[in-house]
Amino acid sequence: MAGGYHSFTVNFAAGNLTAVGLDSNGAVLDSHTRMTPGKAAKILLQLDAPVPRTGTGTGKVVSDGVDVAMLRATIVDDQGTQVWDDATNVTFKIVSGPATVDGVANGDPACLEPVKSSSRSAYHGLVRAILRSTEVAATSAQHRAALVRMHGGNWTIGGGMTVAAVNGDVPGLPEAATEFVVSASAPGLDTVQLTVPLSTDADTDGVLASASKFAVGAPIGIE
Repeated sequence: MAGGYHSFTVNFAAGNLTAVGLDSNGAVLDSHTRMTPGKAAKILLQLDAPVPRTGTGTGKVVSDGVDVAMLRATIVDDQGTQVWDDATNVTFKIVSGPATVDGVANGDPACLEPVKSSSRSAYHGLVRAILRSTEVAATSAQHRAALVRMHGGNWTIGGGMTVAAVNGDVPGLPEAATEFVVSASAPGLDTVQLTVPLSTDADTDGVLASASKFAVGAPIGIE
């Protein structure tokens, strides 16, 4: 059916279900397999952005106080199969480094749980966390020095934000962090951690640099 879809009713049996797409001559165009998951056994953490595989960056979050990372937590069984019917509540926490959990989501349009939180129930075994850098180190030395002056000489500037030096370019400031560590936990499952690299080079790892590198066509810019 052009522009539509087909539905099928099958009798359930544990194992695998494979859908195979054929052309008019019976040649296989594509296939997709789903495995019956077992009991939830662990959490898998992965960075969905910024990473090269999604065309969203280099794998580093820019230390400018506004750049974010999109983290995916997947509930899987002991074979690594996603537990599609799992609704476990997953809690995210910054273990170390200059970052904060800015929000959470699960893809369920009917979910009314708060977005501005550090925990969320899974939907089809998936939970998303948005992690924001809280250290300003990727801007110019002049800008960072001005921030410190505006806050009475303090490198802690409120709202959980801090200002840092890059190779000592602003005297009196601590050196910029190179990473932060986030954990994900859920009742009955082991807590897992993921290390997210930080960058002070917006020209290489920033949003515009990534868009220019991965987009099709001419590089973009802001006048």
